[in-house]
Amino acid sequence: MVPVCYLITLILVVRLFSTPLWGASSIKTVDTFDALAARTNAIDADTLVLLDFAKVMCTHKDPWMRGYKKERHATNSMKSFSKRTSAVAQSLSPKKHKQLLATFYQARQYQLVDKTLPSTIAKLQKKGAKIIALTSFKASDNHAIKHQRYNALREHGIDFSKAFPRHKDLTLTMLQQNGKSPTFSRGILSNAGVFSKGDVLRAFFDEIKWQPKRVIFYDDRLDNIESVQRALQPLNIAFEGFVYTGVKQLPAHFDPDVAAYQVQHLVEREQWMHGAMAKKMLGQKKK
Repeated sequence: MVPVCYLITLILVVRLFSTPLWGASSIKTVDTFDALAARTNAIDADTLVLLDFAKVMCTHKDPWMRGYKKERHATNSMKSFSKRTSAVAQSLSPKKHKQLLATFYQARQYQLVDKTLPSTIAKLQKKGAKIIALTSFKASDNHAIKHQRYNALREHGIDFSKAFPRHKDLTLTMLQQNGKSPTFSRGILSNAGVFSKGDVLRAFFDEIKWQPKRVIFYDDRLDNIESVQRALQPLNIAFEGFVYTGVKQLPAHFDPDVAAYQVQHLVEREQWMHGAMAKKMLGQKKK
């Protein structure tokens, strides 16, 4: 018969290695939010859940605007046009280029990558978990663009604005580059398009004088997750990172001719055209 003291020791050892310690860290690749939904009962007010916006929560409603990143940068598409160094952009005045980009940004429409996510988030929020977006997004003075991601999420039943009610609008001035600083607004933490997400998160904790015991982070890029992992290690915060690939299950189209026609239409008519319409118009033009 095994002595009781040995049984107790064995149980403690099993629990030690089966339950993540504070400060423990892991990264996995997933294509669903099942792991997040399964943690509903384990997540509380000491947990911070971070969700990237693009390609994790939402993606372009227009399939012609999804995927094919390298091809988009290498061809006459909005990816290349958005840079001032592109040939088409250089043919325009800086003011005109900025104006056309604003037209495009305001015309963008988003859809959820996973329709089950809003209900999962709602359940976690009821449990008291703090959930916010951590996204790569350049600050804008244009009100419609500034809050576009917040409005897109609200449209699909997701609202992070109550996560930190005492901190509604912040500019994290401890991080500055070329006059740009990260911002926190309505539950969305943005890196101003230049800072690592790990540095932004650390700055956010310093600004609000709070830090969680555990962080769960979903992003489509491993480097973003690793930057947060590195930032949390000195703070002894448990971390679970998930490289999310679910967006790859959605249809994505790319046609360099269609992309170029969309840019041409934007420059000539100052209107943004959906990919399906651009393909149709281009087909009629070739007849």
